[in-house]
Amino acid sequence: MSRKQQFCPPLFEFPAQSIGWNDVHLFHSWNSSYDTIWAFDFVCYSEQLCDSETVTIQFVKITEPTKLLSCQKTHKLELKVTDPLTRSNQIESVRILFSKICAIGVHDVGYDCSQSNQFRCGKKCISKHRLVDGLRDCTSLTDELYNDTCSLKDRDRIKCTFTFLGKNDTKCVNLIWVNKINGGIPCVERKKKTPHFPTICDGYVEYEEIVDGEINTDETHCENWLCDNSYTRCDGIWNCRNGADEVRCPRLYCNGIDQHPCISPTDGQIKCLSISQAGDGVVDCLGGADERQLCRRSSVALIDYIVGSYHCLNKQSNGKQINQG
Repeated sequence: MSRKQQFCPPLFEFPAQSIGWNDVHLFHSWNSSYDTIWAFDFVCYSEQLCDSETVTIQFVKITEPTKLLSCQKTHKLELKVTDPLTRSNQIESVRILFSKICAIGVHDVGYDCSQSNQFRCGKKCISKHRLVDGLRDCTSLTDELYNDTCSLKDRDRIKCTFTFLGKNDTKCVNLIWVNKINGGIPCVERKKKTPHFPTICDGYVEYEEIVDGEINTDETHCENWLCDNSYTRCDGIWNCRNGADEVRCPRLYCNGIDQHPCISPTDGQIKCLSISQAGDGVVDCLGGADERQLCRRSSVALIDYIVGSYHCLNKQSNGKQINQG
């Protein structure tokens, strides 16, 4: 019997949280093939949030029995992974794919996406902010072929000139796209990239600009920013250093009010850890799950922020203060 079969159920989740905002989870199986390039066997998601044609299996989360996830085999998904084929790049490819197929579902046939900020995309409505952003949301590609983007008056768009079939075409494209291609499009105007919402006031300076002669960062005026708010509460992502925004959520595993599920690094048993012990520099949970600030790189990618790196313990670090430098 392998160690995986000895310590893990036939189908288990790792990391033990959603990898993005659309409730998408990664699962591993006993029967995984070692000759595959994929670091995980199944991608599972909520069908209430994401449209998909083929469902391989359905899975009930142990920590949230009321949640039913639909799963597909990873190798059957149309994932485009950039080199190198690292786990981080593979997870990023999943996030990109599901950002396309997860949106506001249209359950009422008579619903016509008539809100001023909505665009009809097959059987769903998407925000007009997602038009011409370099990501294919609609099967027919209508969201990327939309021509009248300059009339949207979206402050996060800049005017760019393309050459297509010998003809110049001017569109107002989303800043996310422009930042991804590192200026590969000749744009009439340029702006600085904006910070990611989940990284605002998280204790790490990742963005700065000069406003009225003063340097402002994504950590400026954080005394007015509550990391535990209606937008961050129970979304599966630690926005507070101690994960205070992810306790008291509708999950049944920990009965304590201010506790996180925690796998002991010594015996592999699941226990409940007080938030007073989370984010304190001492690793109490397997992989440093209670110390999300560890393994942060200075040029951290958003996907590393969401999923987090796996912190390996040794005899000197187990249950002791960790040097974060």
